[in-house]
Amino acid sequence: MKRQVRHQSDARNGTAPVAPSAVGLHEEATAPLERAHAGTQTSVSANPLDPLGINESAMRVWQAMLAQPQGLISTQLEFAKSWMDVATSAWAPRSETRPPVIEPAPGDTRFKHPAWTQNPLFDALKQGYLFSTKAVLDGIDRAEGVDDETRARVRFFAKQFCDAMSPTNFAFLNPAVMEETKRTGGQNLQRGMENMLEDMRDNAGRPALVDKSAFTVGRNVAASSGAVVYRNELIELIQYTPSTPTVYARPLVIVPPWINKFYILDLQPSNSLIKYSVDSGFTTFVVSWRNPDASLADMDMSDYMRLGPVAAARVAMSIAGSDEGSFQGTITVAAAADAGTPGLEGMPWVASPEPACAS
Repeated sequence: MKRQVRHQSDARNGTAPVAPSAVGLHEEATAPLERAHAGTQTSVSANPLDPLGINESAMRVWQAMLAQPQGLISTQLEFAKSWMDVATSAWAPRSETRPPVIEPAPGDTRFKHPAWTQNPLFDALKQGYLFSTKAVLDGIDRAEGVDDETRARVRFFAKQFCDAMSPTNFAFLNPAVMEETKRTGGQNLQRGMENMLEDMRDNAGRPALVDKSAFTVGRNVAASSGAVVYRNELIELIQYTPSTPTVYARPLVIVPPWINKFYILDLQPSNSLIKYSVDSGFTTFVVSWRNPDASLADMDMSDYMRLGPVAAARVAMSIAGSDEGSFQGTITVAAAADAGTPGLEGMPWVASPEPACAS
């Protein structure tokens, strides 16, 4: 059983009232942080015009193709033959039924509109595009003398480029868009232009994935009251305001996944894990991870453990005046605790791959 402590109680004799732990910036937040890796650190200089090294990697593959062109020649011959087969099939009499020379991969829904199969011109465009993509990727795969990392990098970006060049991405090469344009009298294109201008104005030109206007802080995102009580170069630790007359002596520390944001646990009162925990009498702390940038490039897993869950646990237990705590985190953090990561060994963890919300 967890022992409950009244907000106004004396931890020494249980009679004289004392102030509850304040929700404010903990003094450790201003303490200097000791880096895990000492010594000289090297930085990788990148071409500002090619920060991902795409051109350099592509040049290596191209040089390998030219040095041993057998794979490239074989790929081009196959591509030419396939194109002839597609053209022959496209101009064949409609009375002749021929199976497609190539079909989209299973799960590729870009060409689900019936015209991509029933209309011979659209069918030829689809198959020609699929063969072009196959030729590009096969050429990369057949290049000899290229290390696996470079090949994977070039193949990945080549696939992205080929996907971007799909005829389904061009309005007047896409039968579904043409059909909708005719049905709406062009209003669909007008709406698309409005969305593009809005993205340029409000989202730095990137396509918006969600409607930001649908969320209001304090109403349906980050709904619970709290404050940052500790921060370091990797995290901020949020302590939420108690809502019950008594709280458990052992604090609850929640460590969300690194790719997630803390507020996913605190959307609306009806499905907020944070509110459920606070209303259940837990002094609740949640880690908010910093978005990593180049300044954190030298950090490894031990840094994330030390500056993340270890630091959060120590601060939370210090604020709560407890020698132990309850923790919820990802499987990775729980595994680190089980493996004896300094500062985590012996701590009780509840491992969950996804945040769990109270019903």
